[in-house]
Amino acid sequence: MTIFYELDNIPVHSVLLMNTREKALGYPKGQIRMGLCKLCGFISNTAYDPNLNEYSESYEETQGYSPTFNSFHTRLANRLIEKYDLHNKTVIEIGCGKGEFLTLMCELGDNSGVGFDPAYVDERNHSAARQRIKFINDFYSERYTGYKGDFVACKM
Repeated sequence: MTIFYELDNIPVHSVLLMNTREKALGYPKGQIRMGLCKLCGFISNTAYDPNLNEYSESYEETQGYSPTFNSFHTRLANRLIEKYDLHNKTVIEIGCGKGEFLTLMCELGDNSGVGFDPAYVDERNHSAARQRIKFINDFYSERYTGYKGDFVACKM
């Protein structure tokens, strides 16, 4: 990979909520070394250190407060439901975040669902469809292969 951009001493998170200023200032920092594979076009941070990553309920990835993003989500859900006849089916979403998209798929298609994400926060889901959805606060892995669905989403 050919490095084309470098930056040192940067916060390793951009959407992790910190309780105090001190915690934010003392949070681990890392490096960016953006590399390009000239054979396939893949771009990656070659200095990425997964040990510095903290993915938890404090992770605030949702874009659900944006009317523009919600409009996109609704159009996407409707398009998928219609194209693949996802009515009264089981939808699985791997990396469901706060569950907005999976919930929308279940609301609009009268579906049931299973969502996997360590950052899911149950108290924030007030949908009537919530009773048809099981959320698992964990990364999807081989231990969950017993869950079967008619449609699997992993959009992020």
